[in-house]
Amino acid sequence: MVGRGVAGKGTPGDRGLRQGGGENVPTTARLRGHPAAGTRPRHPAALVEGLRPLLLDVGEYSRVLLPGYRLRAYQLGPARAIAESVTGRLGRQFAVVFSRQAGKDETLAQLIAWLLTRYQVKGGTIVVAAPTRTPQANITRDRVLDRLKRSALTAGRVRARDGYIVEVGQASARFLSADEGANPRGQTASLLLVANEAQDIDPAIWDARFDPMAASTNATTVFMGTVWDRNGLLHRQMEHLARLEGGAALRGVASLEGGEGEKLVYKVAWPEVAAELPAYGDRVRERIAQHGESHPFIRTEYALEVLDGEGGLFPPQRIAQLQGEHPRLHRAEPGKRYAGLLDIAGEEEEGSGPEVFDNTSRRDSTALTIVEVEESRGREVEKNGRTPRLLDASTSRLPTYKVVDRMA
Repeated sequence: MVGRGVAGKGTPGDRGLRQGGGENVPTTARLRGHPAAGTRPRHPAALVEGLRPLLLDVGEYSRVLLPGYRLRAYQLGPARAIAESVTGRLGRQFAVVFSRQAGKDETLAQLIAWLLTRYQVKGGTIVVAAPTRTPQANITRDRVLDRLKRSALTAGRVRARDGYIVEVGQASARFLSADEGANPRGQTASLLLVANEAQDIDPAIWDARFDPMAASTNATTVFMGTVWDRNGLLHRQMEHLARLEGGAALRGVASLEGGEGEKLVYKVAWPEVAAELPAYGDRVRERIAQHGESHPFIRTEYALEVLDGEGGLFPPQRIAQLQGEHPRLHRAEPGKRYAGLLDIAGEEEEGSGPEVFDNTSRRDSTALTIVEVEESRGREVEKNGRTPRLLDASTSRLPTYKVVDRMA
């Protein structure tokens, strides 16, 4: 498989390397610490054969050509899976979620650099969408440019134009904004389509403007970012792909790692990163000690948990405390006190005249909530001059309001 860097029958993408007769790589490349290295130029055929592993495996490409940014084991899993889908024209979709500052963007940049290097003769287009052009899309573009310039295979052969396009030979990557005011239409992704920081991309914008870019080519699509809650593009795609994974497992389809089911969702929480990068673990533990494990930032950015609305005013724990066991009442009971809470409906924001009062068009209604007022206990006071004081402050509490009926 391409993802393993094994030379064999290969994929359709591999055939271009053979048919190109070595044109896919500069024959003057000199690589340190690799069989293709040497002080004198070798025979082109022998050189191309020595460089072949770099173009068959993104991990080998990273290890040899970008040793200062070498991808770690947890980065290589999704990178190789995506690479296999692109080179094999499998058209798979992936969701990739890393702990904060764990190298998600580095993984993406090196994967793009590897694809541009591999397809510089045959050609192909990569489209990367970000919530904003500046700074998000531009940051990814600059990182890709830097890695290409550091690689011995593409140094001096990289071009940047129009502010959003990076080219190597006939292959290009385009870094676009998914902001509502942007106009990305007209682009085609023949190799790879990426939604970076997908949690901040409007699903409607993605579906209408970006997803069609891969329709005619069935290009591999990747969604990357951090999931805060169940709303948004990233979580939607993660749930969809998780269902596909389960279906593949039931059908007995072999996965990329040799297990059951195709692995389409990659989640790398902070402990997995810390296992390879101890300093990272120390930093995260300091943040946990400062904020606590239950802090929304810790749970989402580092533990990769989905809050499901817990960051709002009424998280599940608070809603649970609001649940009562008393029955609904339609009339008052003797000896009890009740209060009515009236919520006046707001006016319709659009339209005027009688149609504003049409029930089918209104988005708000006047609501009356009836609550039973349970008196406070331990609130007896005695007057000591002008200052009242509680007789039993240990049992004092505010009144309890039980919702017994609601009408709208």
